[in-house]
Amino acid sequence: MASEPNLSLQEKVRMLRERYTNSVGEKLTEINEAYHKLVSDVGGDNQTAAIDGLVAPIHKMAGSAPTFGCTDLGEIASKIEGLLLSCKESQGGISKEQETELSGLMEALRQTATNI
Repeated sequence: MASEPNLSLQEKVRMLRERYTNSVGEKLTEINEAYHKLVSDVGGDNQTAAIDGLVAPIHKMAGSAPTFGCTDLGEIASKIEGLLLSCKESQGGISKEQETELSGLMEALRQTATNI
């Protein structure tokens, strides 16, 4: 993009958005891996670390997606982040209800990412 000084601002923004949307699949793979690590350790000794491992990429997506015009994706990621932080604060770890809610939100994230 830096080598294209004659591009309009609108074209540069379009190119940045395209680059971001092209990277969503890779970001989703990282999120899915962290999610599977978390659900395989629900109630386990490493649950806090597994939550942190999912919060990090979800937090990035919650912030970056709306910046590039993917508001629905950002909203879902933000809901997941809030749920994970709530789970982390609770003494009993992730409840069955939270696990079910997280599963639904993850499916919504995948569907939304597929439709970008």
